Amino acid sequence: MSSIQPIFLLLGALVAIGVGGTVFLWLVRLTRTPHGAEKVVALLLALLVAESAMYANPSDVPTGLFHPAAGPLSFRIFDLLVPAAIVARLVARPPAQLISVQTLAWSAFLVWLTGAAVNGFLLGNSTGLIAYHAKAIIYIGTFVLVAAVPADRWLQSRSLRIVVCTSSAVALVLMLTSQMGIGISLALPLVPLVGLGGLGSDMATIFAVMGLVTFAVGLCSPEHRLRTIGVALPMLLAPLASGQRAAMIGLGASVVACMLIGPFAMRNVRLTLAELGVGTLAAVGLVTAVLLAGSLSPAVSDKLPIARQIQETFTSRGKQLSEQDRVNQWAQARELIAQRPVFGWGLAKQYNYYSPGFYEFMTTDLTHNIGLDLLLRTGIVGLLLFVVAVATTVRDGVLTWLRDVDGRIAALGLACFGALLGLITKGMFESIFEKYRLALVIGALVGLSLSVSAARRTAPATAPRRLPLDFSDPRREALVR
Repeated sequence: MSSIQPIFLLLGALVAIGVGGTVFLWLVRLTRTPHGAEKVVALLLALLVAESAMYANPSDVPTGLFHPAAGPLSFRIFDLLVPAAIVARLVARPPAQLISVQTLAWSAFLVWLTGAAVNGFLLGNSTGLIAYHAKAIIYIGTFVLVAAVPADRWLQSRSLRIVVCTSSAVALVLMLTSQMGIGISLALPLVPLVGLGGLGSDMATIFAVMGLVTFAVGLCSPEHRLRTIGVALPMLLAPLASGQRAAMIGLGASVVACMLIGPFAMRNVRLTLAELGVGTLAAVGLVTAVLLAGSLSPAVSDKLPIARQIQETFTSRGKQLSEQDRVNQWAQARELIAQRPVFGWGLAKQYNYYSPGFYEFMTTDLTHNIGLDLLLRTGIVGLLLFVVAVATTVRDGVLTWLRDVDGRIAALGLACFGALLGLITKGMFESIFEKYRLALVIGALVGLSLSVSAARRTAPATAPRRLPLDFSDPRREALVR
């Protein structure tokens, strides 16, 4: 029996190499086709939405298409697909754009994160956990693929439009099924389903980001505004049905950030008062439909399900214990950070803390706070590099919104700004680098920001410069004259 096992491992490795090589060659060929870059991004986005919708909890993804395994090794499909797509991109179409400050900032952070992996290995941290944490380098590196898509193609791509519209329908269905308590389990080959119908917190956040981008473009589109906003609403409202505070707070932070910056370039907004009224009624109708669907659940009580869910999300006893759990983690993490403040303890540093919910001491490698995670693993230098990288993306997003470019491209810049700040806010309450779905979204937002920033820098400066609070529209004034 022991002599047969190596044979199966060898055959498995050969099959994996053959499949991987075939996929890589297919990616190279696809990238070389017209609009191949956007098709690759659409494929990754479709897989991310499909996997997140099928499996609410990323830890419960069974072995199969999204979680391949080869002997004792198991990995996510994105662990292989993203690096293969990046290499295929470099082979098929070497980047022609000049290196920007934003690219350098994020590259510097990823290099330092690589150094933190080496540091963790030298300090004796768990090798398996180091490899797990280092995957964030791959996920954030997705910006290389997304940045290759020209800004105008984000607005015209048929494949991306199909993914967004399908995601909107999926968001609506999951909001209804999660409120009604519907779960579907099927033993399908490659994609076995267990409890399909729940709306996980990661999926809700992904929907919120996609909804914010779509909604912003709809506000600034010259036509089909209501249709675009209608597609955005189910995704934008998904966090309300997720039952997670961080997802709701992240959405709130994104909306507030956009509302603070939006008035400085209202000339980009094309939405009329009548359309605003219709959109508001549509949002109210959507929420009402979800509430009514929830009332059909056998577990319904005297309170509306989604209202009770939101209330329990912030006031339940379990959430209170979770808050104390976080406080204990942060206190212990600060003591370790003080011992190695500059370079940190490397990736996968573990520590003990007292968990009031379980009445015992627990061992963990997370702090559930993105700032403390970086300080513990990469030190002050790593945290500063991350802050600078985020600041460059935020800056470029704001400048794109204020610049005289196509209103829809400006909307993409505004959405990148708001969505990234929302994710960072969510990261103040949980570790998001270890959540591969959210790390992929961060990389996608950085790449989208790079794409629209390139369009901003190359846009002809034909329109006169205006003060930030000047809401006049020179196009309308030209028609009057």
